[in-house]
Amino acid sequence: MEAALQELLTDAVLRGELPTATNVPCLARAVKITMDGSLLRWALTGDGDPAALLHADLDHLFGRTS
Repeated sequence: MEAALQELLTDAVLRGELPTATNVPCLARAVKITMDGSLLRWALTGDGDPAALLHADLDHLFGRTS
């Protein structure tokens, strides 16, 4: 999973969607941790839509929300 995330994030850097100085392996790990945590939180609480929770957490990770 991390290798696939690294590939996607590398492509995002090449397209200018992420800064060129992005530490792709570190960001891929952070994305994976966020995904795991979001889905674990949903599994434990059952609150809300898991896709919406994951999206909100990833938005926060990427600085798109506060």
